[in-house]
Amino acid sequence: TRLFSSVLQDGEQVVMQWRNSLFDLPVTEVFEARQGTLVLDAITFADPGGAPPPEVTKADVDDLYHTGGPSPPAD
Repeated sequence: TRLFSSVLQDGEQVVMQWRNSLFDLPVTEVFEARQGTLVLDAITFADPGGAPPPEVTKADVDDLYHTGGPSPPAD
């Protein structure tokens, strides 16, 4: 299934919004065009209580993408 098709310049972004079926929460992913590929640059999992979503470091993105859970509290 094709979700997106476009010609992008390096640095241009694509935003994908979807609903996590496990947690029933909206998710926003931001991809950036870099040398002919789309690189996941940011991801936001909505807070069910309506609070602003916590900041997530790039190091945490891989784990959050696979588990769908919230990030650990900032130190």
